[in-house]
Amino acid sequence: MRFVYVRFQVTGQMAADVARKLPVVLADLQSARHAAGKYTWAIGDLGERTVDGERMMFGRLRKTARAAVGPDTDTTIGSSDCKPRQGKKTACSNFFIHPSNAIMALEDKPLLPAGKFLKKFKQFWEKSQTDEIEFEFLKNEPEIFAAINRWDKITAAKFELCSNPSRAREDYAPLDDLLNKAAACRASFKFESGSNGLAKDNSIIQQGVSMSAAGYGEFSLKGVEQGTKTSLNSRSFLIADEFFEAEDLASLAPVVWSGISKRLVPMKNSIPTAAAGRTD
Repeated sequence: MRFVYVRFQVTGQMAADVARKLPVVLADLQSARHAAGKYTWAIGDLGERTVDGERMMFGRLRKTARAAVGPDTDTTIGSSDCKPRQGKKTACSNFFIHPSNAIMALEDKPLLPAGKFLKKFKQFWEKSQTDEIEFEFLKNEPEIFAAINRWDKITAAKFELCSNPSRAREDYAPLDDLLNKAAACRASFKFESGSNGLAKDNSIIQQGVSMSAAGYGEFSLKGVEQGTKTSLNSRSFLIADEFFEAEDLASLAPVVWSGISKRLVPMKNSIPTAAAGRTD
């Protein structure tokens, strides 16, 4: 089972209390059924477990071909059996939520990829809630900076960032403060360089990359490496873990929590050495 990680952000009246209200919201989502094309979608198998003093919530998102759904199946379409029926007519992906840090771990699989999962989950949310929800993938920050460190220079950078209401890292505080002072939920930035390239060390470029990696946006970079033009996109660095399948989601919760907890290490313990690299 391949899991990727996203940070979610709720805007509106629920934003300040989303961790407490999330169980009620998920229960509402579980009662819904969405028909789209040949498939019926549902959320089911909701539950929670405390692991190392941390609350972990879980469930499954399933799609089932309407031809495979009988008249008495509607109440069980979100149940635990994820095995395909009649070929490839059924697919489901497991998900786990750590509400206090607004992180979701979700299964990424060929029949139900992570991007599709998030699109459908958001549709479920928006049909039952007035507050909006957005998702941003967590990325492998050390790998990103290792790649940038090999570049001669960065020639252009684009960022799509969202604000961080509970900022735990001070390395990107100046950029995050800029969003907060503008009362902006999201902001777009574009930078182009002169002949010497964009500044990297302790710059707005480093801050934007770090915010994106932490699950607060996306970036794309252009640069030069050994005299050749090159580029990077944040979606190429998604964090992913492979887990063995467990008998039930409650049994899998401690394993998934271990993956989430590794991504909660404070900045001073996780940032790569010389995050910005060369400036020549």
